[in-house]
Amino acid sequence: MKKNEQLFIGIDIGTSSCKASVFNIEGDQIKKFSSSYGISRPNQNWVEQNPEDYWTATLNVLKNIGSSDDINCNKIKGIGVVGQTPTEIFVDKSGIPLRNAMIWQDVRAQEEANILKKEFGQKKLKDILGIPIPISASWSASKILWVSQNEPDIAKKTYKILQPKDFINYKLTGEYFSDNWTSKSLAHLKNGNINKEYLKFLGFSPNVVPNQYKPFEVAGYIKNGISQKTGIPSGVPVVSGWSDAAAAMLASGAFFESGIAFNCTGTSEIVGITGNETKFSQELMTIPDYAIGSVMSLYGPTQSGGGSLVWYNDAFDLNWDFKISQNIENIIFLPYLEGERAPIWDPDAKGVFVGIKTKHNQSNFARAVLEGVAFSVRHVLENAMDVTGIEPDRIRLTGGGSKNRVWNQIRADVLGITVETLVVDDSSTLGAAMLAALGTECYENMSEVSLKMAKIKEKFKPRDEYNKKYNHLYSLYKEVYKNLSSLFPKF
Repeated sequence: MKKNEQLFIGIDIGTSSCKASVFNIEGDQIKKFSSSYGISRPNQNWVEQNPEDYWTATLNVLKNIGSSDDINCNKIKGIGVVGQTPTEIFVDKSGIPLRNAMIWQDVRAQEEANILKKEFGQKKLKDILGIPIPISASWSASKILWVSQNEPDIAKKTYKILQPKDFINYKLTGEYFSDNWTSKSLAHLKNGNINKEYLKFLGFSPNVVPNQYKPFEVAGYIKNGISQKTGIPSGVPVVSGWSDAAAAMLASGAFFESGIAFNCTGTSEIVGITGNETKFSQELMTIPDYAIGSVMSLYGPTQSGGGSLVWYNDAFDLNWDFKISQNIENIIFLPYLEGERAPIWDPDAKGVFVGIKTKHNQSNFARAVLEGVAFSVRHVLENAMDVTGIEPDRIRLTGGGSKNRVWNQIRADVLGITVETLVVDDSSTLGAAMLAALGTECYENMSEVSLKMAKIKEKFKPRDEYNKKYNHLYSLYKEVYKNLSSLFPKF
């Protein structure tokens, strides 16, 4: 089989839908499909989804691939599945979910987060898990502790604790497995050791942790039953997969070398820098070089990036038919609609518009939303720059938000550096396919697959006059949060 005839399926179990794309060895997107599902908010701060909806959506996209006239399924070399995280799925011995998944936007476990801070703290957790992790209400361990304290019957019946991509991989292969990065709240990142006392404190046995692999390692194979349902051949290798954030970083080409800044857009924003020297920060997350097999990544996830624009569209019933002002009108928007993660980690933070005047109209508010998200990106990136000492002159932009050229220019003007978009904007599915290509030994390492399969499309250079205005507004953006933060818990 010739190299260019080898195909790879990348699947992303996202917040609103399952997306799947077929790529060739050169990173060209041959075909893409998606299938959506809903979100449940049964109580304040609770955000859940039915794991079986993930599986129904995955079957739908795989059936579409299997029945497509444009795809020869016999040429499929490997499959990679990535997904939203931290989103906890508790399954019994038969692999049946015991409750709805508690997705990454769920912040009910603030009390449990405080308990973990008091009991362990950053130093103990670093010894147990191998890295310092920001302890927040959305963190896996906080939600896992919440289940053991509030739903003891569920905890007692739990056989494995999975993330969405782990659940789908189990459905595809019949095997329980995960990668070391996605399981970082349960096992030591570097050596995979499980601290029994730590798991006991969370209310679970060490057996709930699935087998650990590197994200590009083959961990299972498509079952016969799945082949019959979808048309995907049985025996196709399935790699362990990764978080959607890490996969999007990979798809940006950031893991090719040190010093590449990245901004992966979606419901949230994932922002950071790669580097040769592994460094940690209390405000950000670190994927060490040994977990990547290349450079290290220091990054932060926000809580509502593209989700802010979706909210704006839906809240005012605009049907995606609205104008975006070309002028800066000094309206500041805090995109903290679901609280905020990096770099402030404040579940009580709220969305705010400041600076409204009678002259302002819909187009001004739309631009303010785009600017507010760009400010949140700069906030995270500046923290990463301070820790690493790296000052990038460009940033790789991937994901759905990169389709908006006005927004791309705003990001460049706010950040003061060139924004580079990628040919493939479905970054998480491309990253998943890249893992499959690496795991099936079509590429030798992360650097090579990053260089060959991630391709630059367009560049947006910052405009000095806009950047000067945004520097002032950005300082006010931070002051608005600082001055209002004490009020947020009262709302």
